[in-house]
Amino acid sequence: MNIAAEQHAGQVPVTILRLQGDLDGSNYLDLIAAAKEAYQGGAKCLLIDLSGVPYMSSAGLVALHSAVLLL
Repeated sequence: MNIAAEQHAGQVPVTILRLQGDLDGSNYLDLIAAAKEAYQGGAKCLLIDLSGVPYMSSAGLVALHSAVLLL
């Protein structure tokens, strides 16, 4: 899985994490780490683009839930 982070400035700045590939037990910690990094970098609004994720296991749901709890 690849994770690309983008910053979009507008009335409300948004950090976008674009995921490519399967999100499962082998890489869910990468998403949690990317969300933590964005939060520590000052992100208040986070958008996780899952359009490039063909498969997500329950570990992927854990990663999404963890990202929500960070914010």
